[in-house]
Amino acid sequence: MRLPSLLLTLSLVTAACTRGPLAGSPDDRSLIVGRASDAISLDPARITDSESVEACEQIYEHLVRQRPGDGQIEPELARSWEHADDLATWTFHLREGVRFHDGSPFDADAVLFSFDRQRDPKHPAFENDFTYPEVFVDILAIEKVDALTVRFRLGHAYAPFLANLAMYPMSIVSPSEVRRHGRSYPQHPSGTGPFRFVEWLPGERLVIEANPDYWGERPKVRRVVFVPVPDPRQRLVKLEAGAVDVAENLAPQDLQFVPLHPSLSQTRARAQNVAYLAMNTRHPPFDDVRVRRAVELAIDREALVKLVYQGLGEVAQSPLPPSMWGHFAVPLPKPDLGRARQLLAEAGVH
Repeated sequence: MRLPSLLLTLSLVTAACTRGPLAGSPDDRSLIVGRASDAISLDPARITDSESVEACEQIYEHLVRQRPGDGQIEPELARSWEHADDLATWTFHLREGVRFHDGSPFDADAVLFSFDRQRDPKHPAFENDFTYPEVFVDILAIEKVDALTVRFRLGHAYAPFLANLAMYPMSIVSPSEVRRHGRSYPQHPSGTGPFRFVEWLPGERLVIEANPDYWGERPKVRRVVFVPVPDPRQRLVKLEAGAVDVAENLAPQDLQFVPLHPSLSQTRARAQNVAYLAMNTRHPPFDDVRVRRAVELAIDREALVKLVYQGLGEVAQSPLPPSMWGHFAVPLPKPDLGRARQLLAEAGVH
């Protein structure tokens, strides 16, 4: 399975077995994944949750993608690209012979459709509940040069442009299926990815199967079945009982039981997310910088990592995690409750 561009899963626990509860023949192989909740939508223009992203990243593809391991940008649906000297004009050359799961061809028109439906309120497929219109504000125009070439014109040089194209809102959708299903398209997704949609019974299961016509490396399993299991302890119980093959995001306190089971293995990957405390500076008392500094000095980050995250995280030194482009580290103050109380007193906060 491909990993999401925005990977929110911290750890997976797997059982050494593969079954086919929905399979049509003994040769079929299904991977059953137990996760915290169900997907919300299968339209990449509408999703914000990791469960939806996880499924959509198997169904759809982008012009470019993040290379596993180091996150560097590499070709996906675009086989190559070049840019003008001012970095404001980018031309992409598309793969030939790629088709969507519904059989329609992938081409420049599909790229324009996928982007314009999100960034142009006058587009016939635009919807008011699209989540990411602000991501496209730096794009002035997208032009079809020929059937397999598209050109992006930006308002100015924009350093994260390529990285943004690898994100899930930039997924290329089937224009014919969007036009056919309209508002119900999230229940009938069609992309060019290694897996295609089979069925979705909300709250019960979401099923995708290997795309037999995929242009790239074929999946190793026939089907993937996502099953929502909200309670993390129950996810572990189902894994131990063989009801699921993979259990995602177990509670830190439950991970100690995994090595005790002979047929379970654990996989961890550094996630591209940061946990943080937000303060609204427009409202008292956080409109006073002394209060904000007091909060900063009162928090023992090392203790939180050890106690709350059971040592499975690391202290954040930037709004961006180390695995994400643009990360930088800044020195952090050590906890100082005495100074924190002094600042609160000066601010008149008790």
